[in-house]
Amino acid sequence: MSPGRSAAAAIALAACSGGVVHTFGAYRYDPVQDCLEEAAAVDVIEGADPGQCPGIRCWVSSSSEVYVTTTACDAPSNYREGTADPPGSLCASALAAQAREGAAPCP
Repeated sequence: MSPGRSAAAAIALAACSGGVVHTFGAYRYDPVQDCLEEAAAVDVIEGADPGQCPGIRCWVSSSSEVYVTTTACDAPSNYREGTADPPGSLCASALAAQAREGAAPCP
């Protein structure tokens, strides 16, 4: 199931059970092409949306996929923030791609 479909399914399930959730939307970094894919709903986070944060952030999933967000203050609990990772890291490369492309999608 695609990330968007699984996120939509989780939101629908939470809505039925009365839970409060919000969507984690981001640009997935493609390290082979060194670019960002189109923005997508990636996952669902339990709890109320904390609102928009200033600044661009980089997140690394538990499966080592890298995502860039332009407004998200939080990510799923099994993600770590990699915004301050050192030069040469995947997050540093993803943030450089975002700055270079202005978050334009991969070709």
